[in-house]
Amino acid sequence: MNILVLHGPNLNLIGKYSTQNITLDKINRALRKQAHDLGHELIIFHFLEEGKFVRQIQRRRKNIDGIIFNPGALSQNCFVIKELVQILGKPLIEVHIESIPKSKYNFNKSVLTSVAKARIFGETIQSYQKALAKLDNIFNSSI
Repeated sequence: MNILVLHGPNLNLIGKYSTQNITLDKINRALRKQAHDLGHELIIFHFLEEGKFVRQIQRRRKNIDGIIFNPGALSQNCFVIKELVQILGKPLIEVHIESIPKSKYNFNKSVLTSVAKARIFGETIQSYQKALAKLDNIFNSSI
């Protein structure tokens, strides 16, 4: 299966605000290894603007089976992405690297809540890995 992984704004600076010694590169390497072990292919992007996410999802819509998305600060206003996910019907897992109670952002107000198959919070690399495992379970249960 082909999975689109999308990292939202400022995740390239994760090492500056995370309490863990983490980089976006470390997250991507861990995800690629897990995907390889599960037999999946990843397509990974990091963007600052919503329009670039929309463009990539639309361009790759016929070649992807699911989406892992950490919208970061976009979570409260990414209505265009929500609509696109509804139109395409691809499973989306929403990831956040902060836990809800400790976050200075109100991720409970994410507009993606109604279209996400799951929402995973608070464990940096492990959140992404759980998202990939969840998509794997969705794919395997639909076979």
